[in-house]
Amino acid sequence: MTVIESPLGYIDNISTDGHAQMKTGQLFDMADRLNNPGKNLINGIELRGKKFLSVDQRRTLCWFCRAVGKQLMFHHFQSKGDSPAEASDKAGENTLGFGDLGLTIALAHGVPDNTIPLFRCGGNVSLNGQTVNWVPLFPNATGS
Repeated sequence: MTVIESPLGYIDNISTDGHAQMKTGQLFDMADRLNNPGKNLINGIELRGKKFLSVDQRRTLCWFCRAVGKQLMFHHFQSKGDSPAEASDKAGENTLGFGDLGLTIALAHGVPDNTIPLFRCGGNVSLNGQTVNWVPLFPNATGS
């Protein structure tokens, strides 16, 4: 895959490490999957939340979204037929949505798969000793 620089610059959410990987042609693997998204991307919560939330608030929000998102993605993958082990592995790689991008967007016609799972997935989640049935924030906006 080739990434072409736009006249406006690189994509907002590529980190400094990601820019270096892109320049050496190592941002993507042979299957065109992003290498090391946790290091090469700035997730949507960090990127868009900078204007409104402190560093501690963003850190707490990311922790919460990852803790709950992993459980919601586990349910999602199991509902698609994955074994518990497969679902756990995939959920661990996609705690902030597919590709671990952590998008925080919803559209009138749907919610992208890369959006944080709290927006589009539901199921039982446990946190700090309490279990709740999480209802997606946009339950009818996705086919997930």
